[in-house]
Amino acid sequence: YKAEINTLYKYENALDNAKDAVDRLNDALDNTDNFEEQEKILKQLIGATNDEIDATEDLKDAQVDQINDYIRQLKKYGFQINYNSKTNELYIKNMDRLGKYTGDTAKKLEEMIEEIQDLNDDNRDLDSSIRDLTGDIQDFNEQLDELPTEKLEKFHDLLEEFQQSRLDQIQNEIDDIQHDMDNDPRLQALEEQIEALEKQNDELDNQKDLEEKLLAVEEAKIKLQNAQNEKNIQVYREGQGFVWEADPDAIADAQEELEQAQEDLNDKLKDDQLQALEDEKEAIEKSYQDRIDALEKFLDEQEYLIDKANREGIQSFDELREALEKYGLDSKEYLGQATEWLNNYNKELDKLRENLDDLGVSGGLQDGLIYSSAMQDRIDAALSNKPEVDTSLLTSRAINANTVGATQNSTIYINSIELPNVQNANDFVEALKDLPRLASSQSTLRT
Repeated sequence: YKAEINTLYKYENALDNAKDAVDRLNDALDNTDNFEEQEKILKQLIGATNDEIDATEDLKDAQVDQINDYIRQLKKYGFQINYNSKTNELYIKNMDRLGKYTGDTAKKLEEMIEEIQDLNDDNRDLDSSIRDLTGDIQDFNEQLDELPTEKLEKFHDLLEEFQQSRLDQIQNEIDDIQHDMDNDPRLQALEEQIEALEKQNDELDNQKDLEEKLLAVEEAKIKLQNAQNEKNIQVYREGQGFVWEADPDAIADAQEELEQAQEDLNDKLKDDQLQALEDEKEAIEKSYQDRIDALEKFLDEQEYLIDKANREGIQSFDELREALEKYGLDSKEYLGQATEWLNNYNKELDKLRENLDDLGVSGGLQDGLIYSSAMQDRIDAALSNKPEVDTSLLTSRAINANTVGATQNSTIYINSIELPNVQNANDFVEALKDLPRLASSQSTLRT
């Protein structure tokens, strides 16, 4: 019995050694990123795992022999036992026979029965282990098959990281240029000037629109007054005969025109009132927004400075080579691809920088001129050369007996006109606009 135990120990020890060899190789595989080393270890693992399977089978065979030896001894005591070592099926038909024995014999028989049951359970575990180990070998072979693809993917990842580090530097330059443009005091000053000019133009346009509507009302009033004063149709009146009267249709049209002009003016005034409230509201909102904008600008500036201070340096080609070497990818083929890309990149970047040197920041408009010198001269002449008006002539009686207006039935003559308040050309123009009213109120009707 002692010799049998020593025999099993030899096989168990061999299996333990095989397991240790597999464990050491698995640890080595987990602790390396080098694809060349991984390939080497995987091949060793396949061999070591096969050795573990062999050691497992050897232990099972030894235990089967021991089970069969015990069965032979038990059968001598009349036990009927069915045993299949391939399926590990063990069945003792007449366990009740154990009750026929007593003392040391019964104890020995009971120990042998327990031992064959334990050994059979161990063999079931050994068969399960062999199936697992066979699956491990299949996994190792699949990993070997996948290694070329993984190596290529890893190379592309490292090359992309190397490439991206250079592209990040370009993006950093873009961010710096954008930062400079956003904080260029010349652009800020121009923006303020543009906003001020646009506001001034809007105010002038609004003032012009208001003046036009006021003038429309004034002209409509004059037209209505003229229509009421001008007697240009003959109407038969009982007891009076034919008399000259004002045209009621003309008066109605003039009245309608006046009402429309007044309505337009009122609409304009209401719009201006509403716009004034909107402007006041926008001014209050702007006071808040200006503070928000100032804080956001400060925040953006600090984030920019922090980002700039924490930028990663550009990855050198030596660093790429070291990374490739770490993974066993520093082959001539892979290094050649990386070198070719870097050379093309540097070539295109040099060409770009030559073009960028020609794209210097403009100093702005020269001398503040928008137009050519010749065109500007014409504009200045058009705005400065105004005709001189002899205001002394405007107060004389030089317009005596000139025809100012005529109708189908009559002609209105002005004996004289004086314009004592005219001091310049603008006053003269305004006085001419008022001439129809003066002609209607001060003329002599001749038939």
